[in-house]
Amino acid sequence: MTDPVPVIAVVGPSGVGKTRLVEALIAELVGRGYRVGAIKHSRHGFVMDLPGKDTWRYARAGASGVAISTPGRVGVIRQVEGELRGQEVVALLPGVDLVVAEGFGGEPWPKVEVRGARPSEREYRNVVAVVSAEGGVADGQSPSGHGTPTFTPYQVSRLADCLEGGCLRGCRRRE
Repeated sequence: MTDPVPVIAVVGPSGVGKTRLVEALIAELVGRGYRVGAIKHSRHGFVMDLPGKDTWRYARAGASGVAISTPGRVGVIRQVEGELRGQEVVALLPGVDLVVAEGFGGEPWPKVEVRGARPSEREYRNVVAVVSAEGGVADGQSPSGHGTPTFTPYQVSRLADCLEGGCLRGCRRRE
């Protein structure tokens, strides 16, 4: 049996820059040789296909699952009962070295909490780093010198260093 794929969840309230951070973190980790998968949790529905297109029409006709395959890409839309757990979603991304997730705050994964100007109403477990426009310091240490490492949104390389030295330690990379 293989070890589970490491997952880093980027969490925080809406509008604090999570998507921008996930995008930058993916680019940084890919640049370091990792095959990175990405998942996003949304409380709202989504449209992956345009109304009127073939796959949309198949799903509308009642297909339980629809896939589209083109040279270099494949997409799958599946009907599920309720909501899949985080690890079940990760399992849909075979062949990656690690996954960066946006949301999934209730999962036991290590988390990077993105903080805005106002304090979050939610307290997250397993926070391994904080990103805050208000309080990052140059060396990635907490402002008090101990506790959770804190970074600005512009210190993505240092954040990646921190993750590699902690929760991604031993994560395989492409050769």
